[in-house]
Amino acid sequence: MRFVKALGIYAAADFLCLFIGFTLAVSPGIVLATVSTVCTVGIMLVMLISFAAKAAKEEMRGERLSGEKCFVRAFAAYSAGASLIPAVSWTSLMASAGGRFDFYRWHKVLNGAFLRIFNVIEPSASSADVSAGEAALMLPFVFVPAVTVLVTGALARRESLSEGKK
Repeated sequence: MRFVKALGIYAAADFLCLFIGFTLAVSPGIVLATVSTVCTVGIMLVMLISFAAKAAKEEMRGERLSGEKCFVRAFAAYSAGASLIPAVSWTSLMASAGGRFDFYRWHKVLNGAFLRIFNVIEPSASSADVSAGEAALMLPFVFVPAVTVLVTGALARRESLSEGKK
């Protein structure tokens, strides 16, 4: 269930990012492109941080009630769920290299928060135009959702533990 919750939050954030990104895409100017990127990445980060902070509170409460230590396992599931779509998307992009099938446009859509960044890396919509170097530049973005969830969970846990000692 944890995995599915995180997957749903990422999908909702991606949908909202696409809405904002496509709304602000009418202007090709660098200023609006920068604003769009900051907004979409910010939306994704804020939604994931909010989700992870709430999940951390729930997991800490569950640990106190049950006595079972499952926080690390729970946040591994949350972070895997948050990065599943980007990971599968990037893997599919790599599989489409060489023109086997055209996936790059879907990769951009499935990673709506980074759409403008990916357009800077490779403006084309065709997988045949994506070089290995460009694909390598896109790889770190796969880990952004997982790292966001893990760091937020760790910070929320530390904060909760420090409050308990006061």
